[in-house]
Amino acid sequence: MEHHQMVQHYAEMARILSQDSTEGLAADAKVLAQALTPEGRKEPMMAAKALATLQRKDLDIKEARAAFKDLSNELIPALEAHYPQDAGETEWAVYHCEMAPGSWVQSEGKAHNPYYGSEMLRCGKKVAVLGHGESMEKMEDHGKTHDENPGS
Repeated sequence: MEHHQMVQHYAEMARILSQDSTEGLAADAKVLAQALTPEGRKEPMMAAKALATLQRKDLDIKEARAAFKDLSNELIPALEAHYPQDAGETEWAVYHCEMAPGSWVQSEGKAHNPYYGSEMLRCGKKVAVLGHGESMEKMEDHGKTHDENPGS
């Protein structure tokens, strides 16, 4: 599976959580787990526990958000290090919410916070763009704000 396809499934999970839902998480988590499992191995190379949790059908929103944060903590640094420039039509950005605290990847635009959903949907700041060689650590100190889009 190509990098951009993996990011699409991951970003779809973030979108679902930002809408205060868990419906559809299991299917995207399963595809992502398969993509991260090398031939001859039984588990994904990273975030195996988080991906297993996200595949459960009886998952409540609180458990889902915690597992998604664990997944993000492992997956985002790998994506930042290895995501090829011009890997697809969509430009994927890394957003960070200091309140959660947690990061996620979504297509560029207004933040859609998967950790708080409708409670604080716009809480988050774009801190990096995948495939552009700058990691979150380099960009985190460029202004501290909880809302990239005030008034939205």
